[in-house]
Amino acid sequence: MNAVELRRPSLDQEHARIRENILRMGSLLESGITGVIGSEHRSTSGALIEANQRTAHLLERIERHGLIVLATKHPAARDLRRIIAAMHIAHELAQSSEHCCEISLLLTSDDRTPEMQVLQKMQVHLAKMLHDSMDAYLREDERMAVEIAEKDAVLDEAKAGLIRMLLSGGEPRQSAEHILRSYWSAHYFERIGDRVVNICERIVFQATGRLTDASFPQLLGREQLLVLSIAQTMKDPNAITILIVEDDVLLLDLLARHLEQEGYRVVTCMRGDEAVEAARREQPNLCILDVMLPGMDGLSICRILRRESDVAIILLTARASEIDRIIGLDNGADDYVTKPFGMPELTARVRAALRRAPRRQGSRMVFGTVEVDLIGRRVFRNGFEVRLSHKEFELLSTLLRNRGAVLTREFLITQVWGFDFAGDARTVDVHVRWLREKLEADPSKPDHLQTVRGVGYRID
Repeated sequence: MNAVELRRPSLDQEHARIRENILRMGSLLESGITGVIGSEHRSTSGALIEANQRTAHLLERIERHGLIVLATKHPAARDLRRIIAAMHIAHELAQSSEHCCEISLLLTSDDRTPEMQVLQKMQVHLAKMLHDSMDAYLREDERMAVEIAEKDAVLDEAKAGLIRMLLSGGEPRQSAEHILRSYWSAHYFERIGDRVVNICERIVFQATGRLTDASFPQLLGREQLLVLSIAQTMKDPNAITILIVEDDVLLLDLLARHLEQEGYRVVTCMRGDEAVEAARREQPNLCILDVMLPGMDGLSICRILRRESDVAIILLTARASEIDRIIGLDNGADDYVTKPFGMPELTARVRAALRRAPRRQGSRMVFGTVEVDLIGRRVFRNGFEVRLSHKEFELLSTLLRNRGAVLTREFLITQVWGFDFAGDARTVDVHVRWLREKLEADPSKPDHLQTVRGVGYRID
């Protein structure tokens, strides 16, 4: 008998312990899902918190067994798949337990609304999905796992129906608190469903070695654009608006939910190339931008927004060096927050940035007989449109957003032409002269585009 065969019983024993603990976690979570609606609120929350603690303990035990196997057993490829899949499944179960606790803190037992009926259907369906997924894990049944993943679409459809129900208002109109509690309960049920789908994917990986979404049919897309839509409909349309651009969906949800609870209207997107259009459409008072984004990085977005508006900007990044902070601030950011950070700190920085930011001036600004549409990038004089070049408009809008302030040539070069501009500062003088010829009644004696000798320009 060779060395690998001698190790085999011990390896199987370790995997059996891991599998047993995973099934315990699944049983705890299934009981939690089943009991989260319909029981006395305080006792349910307490029981779920206790179950969550037991789940966390089981996760630690599973990870310990897994690491022992990986470090000392030298498993073959199939054994390695089983251990890795098990550790991932344990993590998904632990996260689902956290979501279950969140639901228990949101719901009350005496709620008999139509929304609660939808949530109860989601509850029953999700408990069945979880139970079947544990059965599929025990059997290492790839086909069964794929069939369970398909059923996640029912949760997506139920959540979408609940959103439509809440937006319709009903008779009588439900309170904002009820709407938010219903929405977030459905959201967390759906998130648990997503994690069950992840568990099914790991079962496929364990059985076949494939780790790809190609194992599954196309499921209904997640409703990223509907996050917080319920809360937004309940807010004052003149409330302070914050745009959050973050590609980490969990962090995005956390930030949006926290700032909503602080009373802000929140708009979210996950791609940099969508952020500029969202800012132009929503005209937020403040933007929170992750630096590393798909489509367009946060620094590029920051430069564009700073040219087009006076919106306050906070950058989020994992880079904590002094030079990174300087680059961020020089590109137009008002503040720079490094990850990880606490919500109280971020909230304080948001308040400070909003205090420093000028009042929103709107998308149209007027001086003399000239009207400038900052969003549409159009200029009118005496009611007739005036054609400006790209740089002329950028220079004019920069002066307007800093109306009354004297801006140096160097500052204008940086804002309009960029840091890498290799030309002469007199370029600014030439463009100011062209603007006067197009917008002033007497370009030789301008009423608005003023020169401050030895310093720069301002617009009155």
